[in-house]
Amino acid sequence: MDDQTPQAGDLITATVTKPVPFGVLVEYAGWPGLARGVKATLGAELNLRVLEFDAAQQRFSAELA
Repeated sequence: MDDQTPQAGDLITATVTKPVPFGVLVEYAGWPGLARGVKATLGAELNLRVLEFDAAQQRFSAELA
């Protein structure tokens, strides 16, 4: 893992890659993530708090910061 790997508790700015019915898919430093319950448009930049990083799946979950 490097300095750009999201860790639980990190505050990040991620870009929406796809709105979905249950939230938005986002990307931060090349890492895919999911922010449940968030509504935003494609390309929007969101300030998020990382809840969990799943090393096996290489993705993270987050909430609005």
